[in-house]
Amino acid sequence: MSRISAQSFLKTVLVCLAFAVLAQAPSARALNTLCEGDCNILATTDRGDGTAFDFVLGVSGMESDVSYSVKTKGNIYLVGPVSSDKSKLKGKTIILNDASNLPDSVKLKTKNLLDSFVSVTDPIAAEATRFKTKVKSKKNKVKIKSNGDIYIDITGVDLAKLKLKAKGTILVSDDALDASTPVPEPTTALLMALGLAGLSMRRVRHGSL
Repeated sequence: MSRISAQSFLKTVLVCLAFAVLAQAPSARALNTLCEGDCNILATTDRGDGTAFDFVLGVSGMESDVSYSVKTKGNIYLVGPVSSDKSKLKGKTIILNDASNLPDSVKLKTKNLLDSFVSVTDPIAAEATRFKTKVKSKKNKVKIKSNGDIYIDITGVDLAKLKLKAKGTILVSDDALDASTPVPEPTTALLMALGLAGLSMRRVRHGSL
């Protein structure tokens, strides 16, 4: 391998790696997905009627100054406190568990408002059904639509706006559910960078023969 070819190869590798690092940088991540579809990593908890939450989506670590809209035919477990003045919660039942106080500016619309409830130690598993969940993120707005149970942790996050609508129960609690940290898979950008580096190395080798 000649000196010039070696320098060209080194430059190519550096450019590829720089591209991969920039692509993987967590800039302005609106959502940190804990689980999607199979959410067995979240601890089992009662949703207020003796039945366990059957989460199909779990998110946490959201960015500040972002508006979130969540609509589901199921139930919502919200870890507070809610800091946004422009917040609205609508559900058949809303449970403000323990110390999960909401600002007076937060609008609540429900048939049953409970200050607290006694959680069942071993809640009954929900009936199996097919769940569909869609997540859309554009600029500073995130929309989630589902027919299953959603887990949202907004601890320490100042949201611009929060709108929750559930056909079932919205449980607001200060207690976050235990969840194992998901292991990220290699991204397409990184694989592409490694592929480009490999092709460059192959060209240099063939050119030096």
